[in-house]
Parts: sequence; structure tokens; C-alpha cells
Amino acid sequence: WLKEKWGIKYYVRYCDDGVIFHSDKEFLKRLLIEISEYLSELHLKLNPKTNIYPVDKCGVDFLGYHHYRKYIRLRKSSARNLKTRMKEIESGKIKSDVSIVSSVMSSLGWLKHCNSYNLATKLIFGNSAIITIMAECSANLKIRNPMEKFTW
Repeated sequence: WLKEKWGIKYYVRYCDDGVIFHSDKEFLKRLLIEISEYLSELHLKLNPKTNIYPVDKCGVDFLGYHHYRKYIRLRKSSARNLKTRMKEIESGKIKSDVSIVSSVMSSLGWLKHCNSYNLATKLIFGNSAIITIMAECSANLKIRNPMEKFTW
């Protein structure tokens, strides 16, 4: 409907999230009204947070990342959660070897898809405690340390 009727070129949708890019703010305002009307015919409604944002100033918060024109950053809440998780691993709150390895590698997977080299270096690769814990957990699990073959 958006592509065929409205000729929208820059449209991304994932599950119940969606982003439409256009250079004309007035066009987007009209389109927002049309989308609301179209969805009401289907007995659906837009999230009240739905809005029109200037991408160059504040970026687009989408799927756990903050997307800008030339780079992508991890969402602040996700970065805080990552810091908390690494502190829990360091302090010994997380005891299972499988949980530790899975958690660290999952975090690296998230970080790999955005401009977060410095954050990954600070929290994981530059953290001797995490490196030691990962080596111990890998040895306990009798697997090769997955951080050894991780490439940025």
C-alpha cells in the first residue's frame, strides 16, 4: 500500500516496527494521517509514540540501535544493560560457564552491527577480568575460546 499507492521509496519494516524516510516533512504529516485512517479501516491503530523526526538531528531509534545518516550507535539503554551484564560477570553473580560465554558472545554480536569498537574494547576486549573469565569458562566447557576467532 505504501509503495504502490504513495510511491514510498525508503521504507523499512520489521515485525511491528516501521520507518519511512522522505525529504518533505509536510508530505510525511499527510501520510501519517492517511496511514492512521487506513489502519482504522483494518481495526488497527498506530502506537501513540508514532511521530515525524528530523533524522539528521536525532537519528532513528530502530531495532535496538540509533541510526544516523553515516553511522549506527547502540541504544543507550542497551549499552547500560551491557555494562551491567559485564559487571555481573566480573563480580561472579553469573556463575554458569554456558551463561557467561553465551552472554559475552551475544553482546559482541550486538556490538558488531554498529559503530561500537571503543565500547567493545572498553567493556570486553580491554577488560582483563572478562578475558580471563572467558578463557576459564571455555576451558571448563572444553571448547575453543570463541573470543579468539572473533573478528571485528
